[in-house]
Amino acid sequence: MKTLSAILFIISCFQVEHIKGMSSGPPTCTLLPSHAGASADKQDWRDLFDISFTRCNQGQILDPRNKTKTVDPNPDGWFVVIEPKENSNKPEQISIKGFALRAMNEEESIEFPLIHRNHRLKKLDCYGGELMLSHRNAEEKSRISFYFKGHQDYLEQNKKLFRATILSSYMKFWTGITF
Repeated sequence: MKTLSAILFIISCFQVEHIKGMSSGPPTCTLLPSHAGASADKQDWRDLFDISFTRCNQGQILDPRNKTKTVDPNPDGWFVVIEPKENSNKPEQISIKGFALRAMNEEESIEFPLIHRNHRLKKLDCYGGELMLSHRNAEEKSRISFYFKGHQDYLEQNKKLFRATILSSYMKFWTGITF
């Protein structure tokens, strides 16, 4: 059984190195697109993208006007928004066409309970229980957003729970994005 597990692990590692990008997201769990040999853009992603965090209760996302009168006002997670910064000096603004995110979930405490409702992202089925999200399609997106449950001390403790890759086109992408 250990031999079979080792073989499957080696095969999965080999597949990650030879991945072809797909408009419906990566076909396997990886943060490195293999787009015709393109390499990550060297410009600092912080100059191009903003990431904002809002403490909220998942009920506030499902029922923002509290029509049911049952939404708990106490935050139980975070709503994260990633969007390109506006640059008035450039005629063409950067957009988001692709996205991959890996949760650094050593404690298995990160949950995405609303991801099935997200029209831009999907959860990937990863080997070994690795937790990853990816874009659903290559359409231009003005922003990417998701909700994750828990970690109320996320910003106060300066935790780095996620590693991401953002693509603005097939050949232009940024890696090493941690937040």
